[in-house]
Amino acid sequence: MSLRFLLTNGTEIKPKLCINCKFYIQDFYTTFLGSQYGKCSLFTTDEIDNYFLVNGMKKKVTNYYCSSARIYPCKKEGNFYQEK
Repeated sequence: MSLRFLLTNGTEIKPKLCINCKFYIQDFYTTFLGSQYGKCSLFTTDEIDNYFLVNGMKKKVTNYYCSSARIYPCKKEGNFYQEK
């Protein structure tokens, strides 16, 4: 089933869904808990890792959740969306 919308002039558009984007990451959590836990490989954030003395890494790079990326920077319009 695909979602489609008709504009007033009869033009059909498809919404830009993250699950159809080439930057969508499906992992363990998305498989078993649902697609709301999907992440975007395009947008990352650097966090200070609290375990520096354990693993020797100063920063931990993590991906944004798709739901966060669609608020900012990708926005509801899916500005950085690319079809798989």
